Amino acid sequence: VRSPQALMTEWATVLPGFDATRHALSNIKAEVSADEGRASADVVAGHWIRAQYWEVAGCYAYELARDDGEWKITSMTFSLARETGSRDVCALAAEAARLDPAPYIVRQNARQTVLDFLTGLERKDMGAVNAVWADDAVQDMPFAPAGWDNQIVGREALIRQYAQWPTIAGAANFTRHLVFVPTLDPRTVFVEYKGEVDILPTGLTNRQTYGGLFHVEVGKITLFREYFDPREFERAFGLNL
Repeated sequence: VRSPQALMTEWATVLPGFDATRHALSNIKAEVSADEGRASADVVAGHWIRAQYWEVAGCYAYELARDDGEWKITSMTFSLARETGSRDVCALAAEAARLDPAPYIVRQNARQTVLDFLTGLERKDMGAVNAVWADDAVQDMPFAPAGWDNQIVGREALIRQYAQWPTIAGAANFTRHLVFVPTLDPRTVFVEYKGEVDILPTGLTNRQTYGGLFHVEVGKITLFREYFDPREFERAFGLNL
């Protein structure tokens, strides 16, 4: 049994690589009883890439359930009746999709890069943190406290900036209340998250609600614009004493 996200990922790594596909459904039947349902449909699916073609015919069987007033598919089974052509087209399509990934995959990878960065900070894994930066990466902090840099430019500068993190930060959490906000550009990630970090030099805890705008190119962060409350930062780090 695979999750909906796993199925979407599996399809997105192959289907966009075809030059064309056609799925023709017919003989659709449905039975509904209270909050459960069953449906079936005959299907003929054609797949084209370059000069090659593969066609399958069979039947889809669906199990459905009503969820908060809406019908959702809980399972889908395909029974193959016949096929023509060559399944080799799938490998060709997968390679084409790898070279030119679908926006769904680009968005997934961008979000994973952001998650790698935040969990790296939580675990004090500086190898993971350093690995996310592009060579020309920029971190902007529009509300940095007075006397602190509000922009850091370049991977090496960012590595130096975060180098002392394990000695400054104790227990840290950035992902417990992490919310990804959809954007049109799959390479751009906006997240809202709460941060709780014990600041070892002061013995205080920095509690923030952050907004983070990330731009990710091929698994590397090129821009991280971080929004936070400078007053809480100053209190936790003992800057206003």
